[in-house]
Amino acid sequence: MVNQKGILKALLCLACAVTLMTGMWKAGIVEDLISKVSTPLNTPPPFAKGWEEIYFKEIGSRIEGTPILPLRSKPMSPKTKEVRIWIGFGHQSLKAIILENNNGDWAAKFLPPVDKASELLDKSYITVMPKSGWATFWTKLDNLNIINADGDQDVIGDAKGLVVEIRTGDSYRNYMYNFPPDKSQEGLKAEEICNVLSSEFDLSFH
Repeated sequence: MVNQKGILKALLCLACAVTLMTGMWKAGIVEDLISKVSTPLNTPPPFAKGWEEIYFKEIGSRIEGTPILPLRSKPMSPKTKEVRIWIGFGHQSLKAIILENNNGDWAAKFLPPVDKASELLDKSYITVMPKSGWATFWTKLDNLNIINADGDQDVIGDAKGLVVEIRTGDSYRNYMYNFPPDKSQEGLKAEEICNVLSSEFDLSFH
């Protein structure tokens, strides 16, 4: 006679094992995508690119008086990872998504424009989650080469811009995209990033 209880127990154990392995596999994908940063950060890097001083002055003003510290110089443990995507600049109100990984768990914060931030008690951020889940969300960003892109080299007038900062442990890098009227390939890629963020977080990044 077939031992139905034994079979049921075995099936339950198998289901638990598959669930655990699937979770580990998805976490591994995300870890691989974000572990590509290679610039040492023994001391906070200087503003070596022409656009950095302009854009990071605005970023500094936006996070002043909030719990958000500058990414290139904030204290971080070796296993902590963080990606910040800033959109606006020039005549556009600055907003951002901050993606943080602490001990393998991802979390996201939305920094609204200053006029919207005034509606918040601490004028800083709102906690959000990607609708499709972290693994799918990161796959979308990786398809846009968000970790390793070179970006544009110069700011085009008062054009809207997008800045990406990446920090993992003691490594840091950044790059920026313009949103030029001529719809260059780089500008189109910036729009695609905004499309992903808008869709995943039900917020406007355009």
